Amino acid sequence: MKTPDGIPLSPAWLAAALRSLTVRDCLMIVPWLAVAFVLATFPLHGASNDELVQHTYGELLWRYYASGMTDLAAFSYKNLYLYGGLFDLLAVLLQKIFPFADVWHLRHLLSGLIGVVGLIGTSRVARLLMGDRAGLTAMGLLLLTGMWSGAMFTHTKDVPFATAMMWALYYALRCAAVLPRPPLSLVLKLGLAVGCAIGLRVGAVLSVGFIGTAVLGAVLLQADGVLPRLRFLGRSLVALLPGLALALLMMAVFWPWSVLAPDNILKALGTFSHFAFSMTTMVDGTEVELANVPRYYLPMYLSVKLPEATLLGLGLAVGVFGLWLRRKAWQGRDGHATVALWAPVVFAALFPVVYAALSRPPMYNGIRHFLFVVPPLVVLACAGWMGAVSWARSQRWRQYGLRGVAVSLFLLAAVPLAMMHPYGYAGFNGFVGWLPGAYGAWETDYWSSSLREAGQRLEDMVEPHTPGERRHLVAVCAEGFQINDVLDRRFEITHVWDAAEFYVSSTQMGCDDSLSGAVVATVKRMGVPLAVVKDRRPLLERQQLAKRAPGP
Repeated sequence: MKTPDGIPLSPAWLAAALRSLTVRDCLMIVPWLAVAFVLATFPLHGASNDELVQHTYGELLWRYYASGMTDLAAFSYKNLYLYGGLFDLLAVLLQKIFPFADVWHLRHLLSGLIGVVGLIGTSRVARLLMGDRAGLTAMGLLLLTGMWSGAMFTHTKDVPFATAMMWALYYALRCAAVLPRPPLSLVLKLGLAVGCAIGLRVGAVLSVGFIGTAVLGAVLLQADGVLPRLRFLGRSLVALLPGLALALLMMAVFWPWSVLAPDNILKALGTFSHFAFSMTTMVDGTEVELANVPRYYLPMYLSVKLPEATLLGLGLAVGVFGLWLRRKAWQGRDGHATVALWAPVVFAALFPVVYAALSRPPMYNGIRHFLFVVPPLVVLACAGWMGAVSWARSQRWRQYGLRGVAVSLFLLAAVPLAMMHPYGYAGFNGFVGWLPGAYGAWETDYWSSSLREAGQRLEDMVEPHTPGERRHLVAVCAEGFQINDVLDRRFEITHVWDAAEFYVSSTQMGCDDSLSGAVVATVKRMGVPLAVVKDRRPLLERQQLAKRAPGP
């Protein structure tokens, strides 16, 4: 093979080409590699437990608009009306355009591509604050985070919401730098990002916090005296009004229930703050009711789920911040400008964690509902790594040592993540022994995504049907639709478990022990069973023989 210039393609040429790459080149290449990853792997992901109700909600919203806003079924469907339907409406639109495609594949492709957009948004924030190298580091750290790169296919509310919130943070920082007269295009982009977020979840009200922090920082920097600052603030708020109007318009379109009554947003906020239903979760080996999760639930999950490189970066960031304070570098205009720039990022990363510790809202599935804190945490970790790079620049031995640590931590996260594929969201870091150490102590495959692979194993092992033979009954410890599209006409999902010939279950919360049978297939990663297939036919035959046997 030859290059476009006619040069023979060889390892030496490839090495030279890689050496010639600049950081700016990599910033453009990595997102496209992420897109290629999404296109290559989205069919591998099974449907999550919630996707059927979410997609049904999207179809009901579609009917609401198609009926001229007279079909109100969407506003009484379970509790889905408490959520925005932006993603689900887009998924229904894709289904209309591609009616012969698998709907779950379409949803996973859309969610995966949105995850790449979130990757770019995280890089943009890091670049804005620290330069190109930090932007590339942010992308690398987020890709190494299984909670993101493994979740962005199936977490069809969490990842899009986190993506929208990160872009809202980026445009808030951009607007703050040019207040009180930001360009209208920039203001509308901020409104678009906030509108997308609130079109997914009411939790987007948190964006008011980091937007307000950014505006107040600009006010304190750009004006002296109370009256000039008040005038600056007034002009700034007026300039941001078009963005607010756009965000409210998008909320009305994608979450129409929110505007049916003046207090609906407050109702949604109150409901999610005190969401109550019977369910348990795992916290360090203890099964806990949702109402009794400890205050340290979220920090503890972050400590066992984030890659070691991110955790070290956060530790380094604390050290850099402490050294900065000790040198009183925050004093003076430059120091105040730095505080104003970083305060919104710190708010976005830490305020939700503090809020969760103080208010103790119902939480489960690890940090799924707080996934939006991960990208800003990654940006803070980048600050720590950039501080380490600055420290190592003065001496060669420091540079080599830092590179060695970085490569080691990269492998420490990348290798287990590759071994977990495509269930990266169920992975853990080395502090708990990765997935083998977390098994039985923490929630693993909480979406039961591995059931798709388990269904394929079942389909492969059962003999072909003979004409007129009845279907095999299959019980599923999850939602039946999660493997129904995998199984062919030889199988039928049953809710009468005692009559089931096969049992398919994830190992989450011991669900696989709910029904007896011989284990004939196991979906494993890193030696840990994520899902099992049990053959119950011999057991049913013995039961039938026992019933037919004459009594004593």
